[in-house]
Amino acid sequence: MKLQIKTNFSFSKLLNYVKSESFSGEQNKIIGSSVVESSKKFIRDGKVRPDILTITKNIKRAKGSPTPDIPLMDTGNLVNSLKATKEGIEGADYGRKHLEGDGVRVRNFIHIEEEKIKKPLSKLIDKMNRVMKK
Repeated sequence: MKLQIKTNFSFSKLLNYVKSESFSGEQNKIIGSSVVESSKKFIRDGKVRPDILTITKNIKRAKGSPTPDIPLMDTGNLVNSLKATKEGIEGADYGRKHLEGDGVRVRNFIHIEEEKIKKPLSKLIDKMNRVMKK
């Protein structure tokens, strides 16, 4: 007796899609947009740690900063520069310095809100399901 199994999906189609530039670009845009939105809110809400040194707060106050107590939020340049592209998340050059601690204190401002990522992830999974159907 010969056992025969039939499927209505193709893992090879899914594999080809996942390896493609199309998938990479879609993934970066879909998920990256949520990460950017969450990260901007995280910065604006003053949740980035470590906190600013007192001397830095005083300098920011002296020059009239509207946000002297919020790390990475002096001019708003970093927050406004964050965007999702098909290559990933882009922003002002000094953002990377803060993420890596290159001459400054490490401040991880990249934030993912679980509730905001659910819909984009679901969208990506739906697309993958459509791709692998025969």
